[in-house]
Amino acid sequence: MNNRIKQIAEYLSICIRGKKLYYYQGNAKNCQRRFKIKLNTERNKSLNVNYYKIIFKSLLLFIVAGMMLLFNAGPANAESSINSSTANAAAATNANTKKTIKIAKITTSSAYSSAQKQLKKISGKFTKKHIFKSSQAEHVVSKKQIKAIASLGGGIANALVMSPGVNVNAVSGAAGGSMGRDAVVINGVKAAYPWRGGQDLANNAISFLFDGVPMMYLGASYDSHFDTMELPFANFFQGINVINGPGNPNSRWFDSLGGTVNFVPVQPTTNMYDKVNMSYGSYDTYNLDDEMSTGIHDGWDAVMAAGYTHTDTFLNTDYNAPDHAYAFYGKVIKLFNHNSFSLGAYAVRYKDYAFSEGTPVNPVPGVNTVGYGIPNAPLYSQQTSGFYSQLSQYNWEKYVTNQVLLTYSKLDLNLTKRLQLHSMIWYMHADRYHYMLDHYGDTAEGLASGFGMAEEYYNVPTNIIGEKLSFDYHILKNNIKLGEYYIWSTMADLYDGSEGQTVAPFYPNNTLDYGAFNANLRYSSIYLQDAIKSIKNLTITPAIDYVGFQNQYINDAAYIYYPYYINGPEHYDDSAFTPAEAKNYYELEPSIGLNYKLNKNISLFGNWSVAYQNPNDRSFQPEYHSGTKPVRSEGFEAGIRFLIRRNLYLRHFVLNANYFQTIFSNENISNAVSTVNQGFIFYSSLAKNLDRGVNIDASDNPIRNLHLYTNISLNDSHIISYSTAGTSYNNYSDPNTPYTVFNVGAYYNIPVNNNIYSLKLWDNYNGSQYIWSYAVGAGEPTYTSMPAFNLVNASIGMKTTMLNNYLPGLKMTKITLSVSNLLNKHYNSMETYNAGGSGKNIYNYYQTPSSGILQGWQGAPREIFLSASLMF
Repeated sequence: MNNRIKQIAEYLSICIRGKKLYYYQGNAKNCQRRFKIKLNTERNKSLNVNYYKIIFKSLLLFIVAGMMLLFNAGPANAESSINSSTANAAAATNANTKKTIKIAKITTSSAYSSAQKQLKKISGKFTKKHIFKSSQAEHVVSKKQIKAIASLGGGIANALVMSPGVNVNAVSGAAGGSMGRDAVVINGVKAAYPWRGGQDLANNAISFLFDGVPMMYLGASYDSHFDTMELPFANFFQGINVINGPGNPNSRWFDSLGGTVNFVPVQPTTNMYDKVNMSYGSYDTYNLDDEMSTGIHDGWDAVMAAGYTHTDTFLNTDYNAPDHAYAFYGKVIKLFNHNSFSLGAYAVRYKDYAFSEGTPVNPVPGVNTVGYGIPNAPLYSQQTSGFYSQLSQYNWEKYVTNQVLLTYSKLDLNLTKRLQLHSMIWYMHADRYHYMLDHYGDTAEGLASGFGMAEEYYNVPTNIIGEKLSFDYHILKNNIKLGEYYIWSTMADLYDGSEGQTVAPFYPNNTLDYGAFNANLRYSSIYLQDAIKSIKNLTITPAIDYVGFQNQYINDAAYIYYPYYINGPEHYDDSAFTPAEAKNYYELEPSIGLNYKLNKNISLFGNWSVAYQNPNDRSFQPEYHSGTKPVRSEGFEAGIRFLIRRNLYLRHFVLNANYFQTIFSNENISNAVSTVNQGFIFYSSLAKNLDRGVNIDASDNPIRNLHLYTNISLNDSHIISYSTAGTSYNNYSDPNTPYTVFNVGAYYNIPVNNNIYSLKLWDNYNGSQYIWSYAVGAGEPTYTSMPAFNLVNASIGMKTTMLNNYLPGLKMTKITLSVSNLLNKHYNSMETYNAGGSGKNIYNYYQTPSSGILQGWQGAPREIFLSASLMF
């Protein structure tokens, strides 16, 4: 076959130099590099050349060679073709034959290149070029930045701080450490684990996706609609797509009022590999995970990942409170005729321990480390008993478990040259459970106060089935997207909480508080979106989305789960406050976006959109009832982008700057407050607030081996209207939203012989923020602010091939030493005033004043990690 290709090449007067083809006249020795197939007519106008003949002969050569390769070693057997070509090359002695073989190499590698491009497109990870052309406020967290976070033993959610406008605070478990459930804030909008003590404004209003599949629970209220501990392994992921604001409907979901976050896992690759990651660090933190790809075979490709992680608390207490998690991910994809079909699965289980409701920031008279009023013991607070001090587990303890199974399939078809179909179907099962035990009633003080030991069980098994179908149609200068999704969720909300009092500060007669309900929820959307390019360099994207929320709450679940308690005279039935109710909502969501390309390096963009969210489950309970309306979000973003490939010290330079503004209305803020003589008082109020500010991010590679990045966010969030317990809080600043968030980092590689040494230094600054009080009412904003904090992190690594001879199949080893909170700063990740919003007995241990106590949740001290990655 190679001789036939050689004969054809000689007949067509084509010769090969390296990987390029050249045309010659007369003798083959006249083949010169100055005369390439891609001709510069001005430069070669003195030559007497028939260009049409050249082009025709070149095309003929590729067609004939391609047909011979197709029937002898086609792309379907690309791997064997490459191996065969390599073997032939080693056996060849004729130089011309070697050159001819390169044609076969180019042909087979082009098949791989096509598969690589298709796999990259299917992954959905944002690229710099995609963001440059987008009409939405988009950002991407790179694999390089994720690796830095992974070296600190953290979950993937911690890498979100690399995106402008995003703040991540750990408020449970190893708070601020390598594990723990986190609260996520994007442009002042909150999501993930709820803030301690009660609810918050603009809460649960960010969509979180795994490989484009939603992982949020429908109808969530106090408990989070998404838990960051469900994604404990940063190494499982190759990027994070972040959209600030509601955005366009093709990428919008039912909780995208403040933004959408898509965690993009590692994807199948054309080459086979196996990567093993191990790490060990402070507080017995260890991690083991493995990611591997099969490589492409006859159009089939697969990727798998599995891992286990563990950490103890850094707090000073008599119990190490171990958090642990394990997870598995797998994806199989089939490429055929530029189409694709894939099946994916993700499973995770974790256990998270927590201690008391924070540590008092300031001492409370009479409250010491061993009990209330006991002499000769230090007062219990961050100031007096030690910043990281914590009560014994025999005072108060709680743990949370969750297990999630997500399966999904995707189909992408090119129906015609202009029409594409995209389909996604998924199923998710989750079983969230928490158990709390309050031992205050076992103490002398508790018994004297008339308390018994308190227990609390809470279980929310959930099943979700969903599908999304969309069509892309390219006609003239329009790119039309028509799509829909439908999601069905069933949930049983099971609560069993014993307070065990023997006198009447809360409930009389040693009562038990229990309740349960079933929920059937259905969310739907149908949208039309068009990208109009009638004017050069200008893209206008108008869209309309029609969304529906169908709610059915059934209060007979208590009769199924708690028949003994219902028949007993000494039990308090929460189900009485949850009568069966069904209500549906339908809303129109208009939006428009634009992108104008000033030149190849600068573009302008803007986006205005309206989005709605289903009222949370508390909105349907009469004790909290303040009117059930969908939460409304109106978002606006506008900005400028720079993308410069090379100009002096600007190399792969990116700069994005934008203004944002989001108005939330119809937010149901509710809380239950315990009192001495009246039991629980339920508060609920509809609120409206405004989040606005500026985001700027930039990155550059000014010199070889040096990467710099920075981002800064300025946020002015305040309440437009909100009142509770007869008091108005209009124009207060929105709590739990730092005014300033700033990140900066530098990565530098130093090649030495066969090794590459890497130095990384990055800094995260969280500005001061106002705090909530849950002393009375549904929650009150305050003029009290918690201090800002600044965290410096660093790592040094070495990538080497020195160990390859000692371990069969090993291609590369990387060893990294990392330090988080390098300067060992003492800081609270969150603070709040509380007086009984939850954990009733513990507040009597504190002898809580009516104004509440200031509680703090400590961030982690300095932590050191040693990690190793082996690439096979």
